Amino acid sequence: MKEKNRERGFTLVEIIITIVIMGISGTTVATRFNDLSDSAKASACQANQLVLEKAQLMHYTDKIFSGKEAKYAKDAKALKKYLAHNKEPKCPRGGKYTLSDKSPEVTCNFAGHSP
Repeated sequence: MKEKNRERGFTLVEIIITIVIMGISGTTVATRFNDLSDSAKASACQANQLVLEKAQLMHYTDKIFSGKEAKYAKDAKALKKYLAHNKEPKCPRGGKYTLSDKSPEVTCNFAGHSP
């Protein structure tokens, strides 16, 4: 009998199936990572809004104790002395923070970033 001289290795079909499976898995992972990234940015924005709200309250309290008319700040520049490193927080997605002069409420104009 003749022995077949067959070398071991992967067939073209096996390699193609492996590449397709890896492509599908990669797409799934990338989509989930993107969703997590968006969620993290929204959470960071909400945390920034809370920081600005606390700074608003400190600003308001300082006005009361200094004998001045108690007002909330109209923009974040007036709150710098109450913020870490005297810097205004920035929205991670590029939104703009709006301060209310009637309450400590702070909003972001980027959809989905409200606390």
